[in-house]
Amino acid sequence: MKKILFLLLILLCLGCSKKIKSDIVSFSYNVDGGLGGFCNYKIEIKDEKTIYNKECMGLVEANINKEIDGKYLDEIKKIINDNKIYEWNGFNKINKYVLDGAGFTLDVHYSNNQVIKAHGYAIFPKNYNEVAGILRDYLDNIN
Repeated sequence: MKKILFLLLILLCLGCSKKIKSDIVSFSYNVDGGLGGFCNYKIEIKDEKTIYNKECMGLVEANINKEIDGKYLDEIKKIINDNKIYEWNGFNKINKYVLDGAGFTLDVHYSNNQVIKAHGYAIFPKNYNEVAGILRDYLDNIN
């Protein structure tokens, strides 16, 4: 029984390390800059409409909640696949010795029920700094 559970766990983890072909139905990315404020981004499909929500406080202030074209979720899917963000799934690390550092939370849900969840505080996944810039540039320029 333990061997079967172990094999199932391995198969589930392997499924998270490949490009996900299904459509995104919900995307949430929260960035806390410590002393520099925070930004929360969310795009989700509700009642067949794609809704974009951005809330930022600190150096940049914004509060946006509007309907957008579904192509934005397609582009986020491309960013996730091109930058292997799916490899972050399961990342959950905190540097408990840093009290005013930066952190992030990523939560992506797909139409086939796959999920990418990652969280870090003062510790980040491989390629995070580069990808965080790409994500923020893209999300900050949604019209």
